[in-house]
Amino acid sequence: MGSTVKQFYPYHQHLAKTRVFSVISELELDHIKSQKLHEQQYQQNISALQPISLYRKLY
Repeated sequence: MGSTVKQFYPYHQHLAKTRVFSVISELELDHIKSQKLHEQQYQQNISALQPISLYRKLY
């Protein structure tokens, strides 16, 4: 892919690099959002279990 882009005129090289960067940035943001969602779900699951554990320790 790189060798193909090197054959483009500078303007088209710029367009190709900009579009590729845009796609990668979009995917990176999706990945970050997905990680945060999984972390929140994990924390909610842990929080849901803690009161049961505390209750069992008290009685």
